[in-house]
Amino acid sequence: MVLIERQAPLDFHLAAAEFQIPDKEKLENSLNKLGFQSLIPKIFGATKVKTLEQTEESLAIINVFSDLQKLIEKIKQEKIVAILLDFQGERWGERKVKGLGISFPHGDLFYVPQRFFEPFFAEKINWPAKKIISFEAKIIFEELNEFSLPLIEDIKILAWLLDADRKNYDIFSLGKFFLRQEREHSFENSLALLIPLWEAIQKKITALQLEGVWQEVEKPLIPILSSMEKSGI
Repeated sequence: MVLIERQAPLDFHLAAAEFQIPDKEKLENSLNKLGFQSLIPKIFGATKVKTLEQTEESLAIINVFSDLQKLIEKIKQEKIVAILLDFQGERWGERKVKGLGISFPHGDLFYVPQRFFEPFFAEKINWPAKKIISFEAKIIFEELNEFSLPLIEDIKILAWLLDADRKNYDIFSLGKFFLRQEREHSFENSLALLIPLWEAIQKKITALQLEGVWQEVEKPLIPILSSMEKSGI
């Protein structure tokens, strides 16, 4: 049995507890930083998703050796490069590689057909000195021997680190969630999403102090898993 003291002094006024609409900018910034984007439309209402489309003309396809050499020189000058493998088939040994997409922070998109791979990789590009962004780096390690070290920032695994319970890690789903952009499904749009997505996800990785897990555990594991799949059991 207890006796409630009804005369206890309380520094509380009912009027002060009335709900106030929060500061939208401050709360949005905090929720984005902590990875609670799904709460934003519940609090402030749905935000219209931007629709961005890119035509195939935005993808510069390398067809002559002079253009290939210009692209190589451009890669040598850049510190951040995004790469995306164009292929058919899901399993190692069954894939047909068609080409390699390359993009840069300022948005230029290039496509190197498979027939140009030999002269492209014959050039001495200092890949370890660059920040290389991609999606499903394991497949790149399996199909391109030129990338045999844990060099690549893998957007798919970084997104998994942020939310291991997420149902869909498709690049367009991630673009809609992290960038509020809805794009038509195409290779060039996938390529165009890589660097903006990495920048947005990397900020959250840093804010949640997951950089160590990525650099020391997950990133070095990618080429090991690739080697395991190639070797088999």
